[in-house]
Amino acid sequence: MALNIKNSEVERLAGEISGLTGESKTEAIRVALQERKMRLQAQRGRRSLEQLTEFMETQIWSQIPEACLGKGLAYLPVEDDLGLGEDGI
Repeated sequence: MALNIKNSEVERLAGEISGLTGESKTEAIRVALQERKMRLQAQRGRRSLEQLTEFMETQIWSQIPEACLGKGLAYLPVEDDLGLGEDGI
């Protein structure tokens, strides 16, 4: 689908970028849109990480008893976790 730009500032900016890069106006606009899309996706990822961290702090970590804080995790063989004995049962 064709895009018809009717904004003089957009036209001017596309021309300036085109002149600086040697790209066509269409390519300059395509690159600008692609770069903005990547920035927006990166911001969304950072917000998601911030939201996850906040959830972990308020809903998970705050529920851990004081006596358990600062202790490492016990790494047991998988067989122990599954209740398997020497015979595998």
